Amino acid sequence: MTRDAIAAIFDRRRKAFDRLDAAALARDYAQDCVVDSPTGGVHHGPAAVEHVLQMVFDALDVKMLEESLLIDGDSAAQVLAIEGTDSGRAAADGKVVPH
Repeated sequence: MTRDAIAAIFDRRRKAFDRLDAAALARDYAQDCVVDSPTGGVHHGPAAVEHVLQMVFDALDVKMLEESLLIDGDSAAQVLAIEGTDSGRAAADGKVVPH
């Protein structure tokens, strides 16, 4: 994979995160993926990833702040921070509270 192709993947994901597009982000996960989230628990597959991301996006006004993207050959590292504030839209059980 070329450096430009790797950069394009990160750019696409950054834009999806900016749109809070859980479906677009989940499409990058393999069918047999396992995600172990400290807040969401263990989940299997892209559909579960999409569900957890959507719950986060519904509960928080969240932003991704990229500090740098390092690409060396076919390896990459992204340094970022994710910050958010409670939007008040999620109840204790994780369900979205209507506005």
